[in-house]
Amino acid sequence: MTNPFPNLFRPLKVGTYTLKNRIMNTGHGAQFKSGDGIPTEQYVAYIRERAKGGAGIIVTGHTVPHYDGDHARDICSYDERITEFYKKFAEATHTHDVPILAQLGHRGRRPTEAGFLQSRIVSASAVPAPDFSSSQFMPHAMSTAEVEQVVEQFGMAADRVVRGDMDGVELAVGVDYLFSNFLNAQANFRDDKYGGGTLEERMTFLSEVIDAVRNALKPDSMMISSITVWGSTTTSRWSASSRMRGRSTTSTCGKAWWRVRGAAVSIGRPTTTSRASSLIFQRD
Repeated sequence: MTNPFPNLFRPLKVGTYTLKNRIMNTGHGAQFKSGDGIPTEQYVAYIRERAKGGAGIIVTGHTVPHYDGDHARDICSYDERITEFYKKFAEATHTHDVPILAQLGHRGRRPTEAGFLQSRIVSASAVPAPDFSSSQFMPHAMSTAEVEQVVEQFGMAADRVVRGDMDGVELAVGVDYLFSNFLNAQANFRDDKYGGGTLEERMTFLSEVIDAVRNALKPDSMMISSITVWGSTTTSRWSASSRMRGRSTTSTCGKAWWRVRGAAVSIGRPTTTSRASSLIFQRD
């Protein structure tokens, strides 16, 4: 019988890291945290078991570098207390030779609980979420200064990751969160540097965050980004932008690679609608 996944258990070289297999324990809401967004010892034990079970790399649940209106849904990476738990996460996974990344993101116009609590919801423009899986609260259109502040806070959050002995970060770009709000032409009607009629212009916020995070990370830190693919054309749209322009250098496990500003980028080729893919921004 033909093995449909011949590379699954083969090691994978990523920068200075060698993953022992291609199995990623992706970021998800394990919910082992206190009401103020700080992980608990249960979360440490939970991550340890994932590493012990054989994952090749682990990503934490969603952490926010900027208060987005509600503590209950996310880990608060803007709180200095997170650094000590990062150290515990790192110890728990490194014992089993497994690297661990912190997922960084911002829920933008989708923190439902914040709306019910009448906290301010923010987005690229004053456009509510387009679907009824999120309550239809009108978000505040962020000022240029507010966007710049969030960019800076992503860099500060990445610094906490480094001081917590973690191996890098994953940027949560999909799921109609703040990055997607800026990338989406139907959600971004700005006329400053963070808006525009082209994808390249609307990528400015994401590009600045990538730079801020990479500058805060160590030279050998990993940086990846999860994106949500809504159809088979998304990959080509990303690769066509000037920030991702370049020739394909290699192909591994169905992923195409490009050279991006000194970073190796892999884009998983989508096979079905609404399939999550990953980009890997790997320092030279």
